[in-house]
Amino acid sequence: MSSDLAAKVLTSLGYHRQESGQLSLQKLGTALEDHRTYAAFAKAGITPLFESLAFIAATDCGEQHPLLEWTL
Repeated sequence: MSSDLAAKVLTSLGYHRQESGQLSLQKLGTALEDHRTYAAFAKAGITPLFESLAFIAATDCGEQHPLLEWTL
């Protein structure tokens, strides 16, 4: 994904684009349950990405604990 789009996603999730980081899919799912997060994605015009991330966060990974990671 482009850096501009990634910045919109991170900002919508409440993270700053100047910092690298990671987020467990469980925490991602919790963030996506908050109506303010959806509103932030809608305001940024990226609601299809909200839906994609919600699908990923809801995936049963069994014993694994995957992370959403980003770097600058």
